Amino acid sequence: MENSKRAVICSKCGSELKPLGNTVNKFQREGWCQVDSKLEEWNQWLGTTCSRCLRIFCEKCHESGLGAGNCPDCGGELRPASSHFLPKDGPDNNRPSQQTNGESNIADNDCFEKVIEHFESLGFEINDKVVNDDLSRCVCRKNGMPTNIKFTPDLGFMVYISFGLNKQTLNENKSQFLELLNKANSVSLIGKFYLENETLFCVGRFPPYYSKQEFDTFLTWWSMDLVELISKNEDIKKYESK
Repeated sequence: MENSKRAVICSKCGSELKPLGNTVNKFQREGWCQVDSKLEEWNQWLGTTCSRCLRIFCEKCHESGLGAGNCPDCGGELRPASSHFLPKDGPDNNRPSQQTNGESNIADNDCFEKVIEHFESLGFEINDKVVNDDLSRCVCRKNGMPTNIKFTPDLGFMVYISFGLNKQTLNENKSQFLELLNKANSVSLIGKFYLENETLFCVGRFPPYYSKQEFDTFLTWWSMDLVELISKNEDIKKYESK
């Protein structure tokens, strides 16, 4: 069955998940991710799937959104309901798709170096690199925009961008701004947005290992969240620092 025509059914209520189409092509063209041409077209549905028990949940049956939190049945990690993570059709191919290029997951501090190489392959310049056993960090820059990366062996990666805000506009309309953030967090794929000292933080988290394919997917979801909040949201532009 072609992914574009596939019906994805919620394991809990039996309803069909809303198809969102191919969500990766735009971000690949803009340089946020690079997808192996041998991979099938990546389509997405509005919901989540469990990496352990393979159950699928529509957005109404689990409040985690599109790929955050843990499965309510087995406690496994929830991931976005995309063709990359969903169980395959047929009794002999019922596991979520994993590495298709023969690579194995790379753990510990080696994965920090691999993530740096990943950003470099996307055209980012690496600055302020610090590598330690307990905390490693760097700043990746592309088109003048700094993307910060922090890594700890226990918690994994925190990738974030921060934006200074207009203090006067923020103080005069703080409740409205917080409503914008709450709305953005409620519909985000994986990104989390919060305010601290007149600065807007846009954060994404990735586990403490490296897989090129999965990190590409992570950057795609995170990039989509940034575009929805920053580029497409006219209401938030009035808070930008002049």
